[in-house]
Amino acid sequence: MAHWLKHKEACRTAHDIQAQATAITAAGGDIVSTALYASVFNPDRWLSKKSGDLEEFYIPFGTGYHTCSGQHVSRIELSKIIPTIIRDYDIRQVDPKQEGKWKAHLTCVPHSWPCYGEKRKD
Repeated sequence: MAHWLKHKEACRTAHDIQAQATAITAAGGDIVSTALYASVFNPDRWLSKKSGDLEEFYIPFGTGYHTCSGQHVSRIELSKIIPTIIRDYDIRQVDPKQEGKWKAHLTCVPHSWPCYGEKRKD
């Protein structure tokens, strides 16, 4: 691995592509983006033919030279560990009346939401 670091091209899976874009600076207080009908429950909005066109823009772990080195661990967690915990454990809130609190980052992160888990009996 150390010898690869001397040759940065050896670790690449794809070449960088220079984006052609114009920088636009929004004034303070301007709404830059908002979801149309965000409060309306409509799961079909993600199943339309047009939504498939957006798949190429979904790169949560980056790509090319800037790919996240932990993406494989994250994918294992998402596809194996989390479903196993949900399958094998009953998870309940310590106080069922307490509403969960969230912080919105790139993803939503729960905090101040104590829970406990009990292994399910076979």
